[in-house]
Amino acid sequence: MQSDGHAGGVNEPVRMGFWLACMRGLCYPSTMSIKELREVNRATPFHAYTVRTTDGDAIRVPHPDFMLIPPIGETVIVVDQEGGKHLVDADHITKLEIRRTRPSKSSR
Repeated sequence: MQSDGHAGGVNEPVRMGFWLACMRGLCYPSTMSIKELREVNRATPFHAYTVRTTDGDAIRVPHPDFMLIPPIGETVIVVDQEGGKHLVDADHITKLEIRRTRPSKSSR
């Protein structure tokens, strides 16, 4: 898994396959693939993450059961903590922000 260089940081952006598309001098990370989403959602140990979309939405995924990734197709279903359902095309997911816990001072 690649990151922005802040290994183990809180709210660390993950940009798998970090390709950049540049238009008019403005660069932005490419969209996520279904395979990349599965890898993050099945990671052991699991780390909660936030899905960022092209329209600016931020949807928190606190547990793998909150995201349904069908075996075929390019659309995922994310259930938020209030029970709301979000259907999101993988093409519109720009990045995942993974919340990793930092080791406590006593464990160092």
